[in-house]
Amino acid sequence: MKHENKLVMALFILSFSILLGSIILAVSINSLPNKVVNVEMKNENVLSLEEAADYLGITTMSLEKTIETTSIGIPFFKLEGNYIFTKKGLDEWLANTHIDLD
Repeated sequence: MKHENKLVMALFILSFSILLGSIILAVSINSLPNKVVNVEMKNENVLSLEEAADYLGITTMSLEKTIETTSIGIPFFKLEGNYIFTKKGLDEWLANTHIDLD
């Protein structure tokens, strides 16, 4: 019987420790400042929406509208609401895409 009591007490202490540790961790995480880090694109092969539009010779508005309303396959990805392009991706897309404007 003594052995069972020790086991129950050990499980209770372990459970309490896990619960207390979780609470402390949650409070610590919530108290961290919410900082938005603005990372500048320093790689010349990575382009913002504005840079990609300039590279393609069109307006930013035109590029954004084209991406949002058509499925012509301009390669990009969106990171935290910002469009990201690569020169290589745009060059390959231009080389392999035929758009009939008529």
